[in-house]
Amino acid sequence: MAFRQVTPRRTVADAGTRSEVRIDGVVQLRTALPADSMVPIGWAAVGDPARILPPGDHSEIWEVQKELDFPGQVFGLGRPGEGRKRGPFGAEEGKPVRPCI
Repeated sequence: MAFRQVTPRRTVADAGTRSEVRIDGVVQLRTALPADSMVPIGWAAVGDPARILPPGDHSEIWEVQKELDFPGQVFGLGRPGEGRKRGPFGAEEGKPVRPCI
């Protein structure tokens, strides 16, 4: 079995000068925080330009976050099909995947 070589992709977030991310704040990959911005304790910053949202706004966070393509950017994988889920190492349910070493 041949292993698929995965090329790392750029997955950074940009924080403008004097930006602040407080304890348990999250800045999602491919997010740009403007200068002098602040992500409060436990809140999430998503998108470019960043939307800073409270943790209870799951649907609004997801609306922006799904377009940022976390599995594609980090693992080089597409999202599983409707009704499917991902298992260990990014395997789609019922389809084992061997990690690249």
